[in-house]
Amino acid sequence: MAGEVVEPICEYFDYLGKITRGLNGTRKRVEKAEKLWEKYEVFHKASQFLNMEINGKFRTSLRFPMKSIDPRGDIDQLDKITIENPKEYFDLILSEHENALRAFEQFTSELKAP
Repeated sequence: MAGEVVEPICEYFDYLGKITRGLNGTRKRVEKAEKLWEKYEVFHKASQFLNMEINGKFRTSLRFPMKSIDPRGDIDQLDKITIENPKEYFDLILSEHENALRAFEQFTSELKAP
């Protein structure tokens, strides 16, 4: 379940993927992409570990407490938070995944505008 929430957002963290293909090298666009990556880093932190199989068992390398940027905050503020446990982490990404996806989709749609 968590992978289904995180994976679509993490596609936007691919430096050769959806966002960077449309940046066209403008400083303003690069700065906005970097702010989005920072704001939603909590999704990217776990993406590579959520579905990791070791010796036939699924495991995670997430360690708590975890420090991260608060994805609920203002993109220009980027407040830090401490996530104490897995439940708090998953509650956070479940509550914010729609906002994160919408923000990345809006940004990439702006890249297509002249």
